[in-house]
Amino acid sequence: MLLATFAVGFSLFTGLSWLKLMERIGIGAERALAWFKARREAREDRRIGEQSLQERVAVVERTREDEEDREPIVVVPPVLSVEVERWSRRSSGRSSSTCPTRPSRRCRSSRTRRLPPRR
Repeated sequence: MLLATFAVGFSLFTGLSWLKLMERIGIGAERALAWFKARREAREDRRIGEQSLQERVAVVERTREDEEDREPIVVVPPVLSVEVERWSRRSSGRSSSTCPTRPSRRCRSSRTRRLPPRR
């Protein structure tokens, strides 16, 4: 009873609202809990990040070891040699002496065409 009288007298004397006081204490407690929770989550994130970094480093080292064992790739440009046979179109008979000699082709014009074999 003495405590209740003291609380009521203190409230009337200072103008303090006990409801506002409880609300402020609750807000402070919630903020403190949120701060501790954020710190714990940040610590957990850092731990997971360090673990992931170690895993990535291990994968990169294995890949580099595999690459060191391989022989280097040598790129050689292709050698292009094209032989062109020149023949003259002066001959009106287009004999086989002026055309390239191949059994399955005949000289028809400036181009050679593949014809079916003779029967």
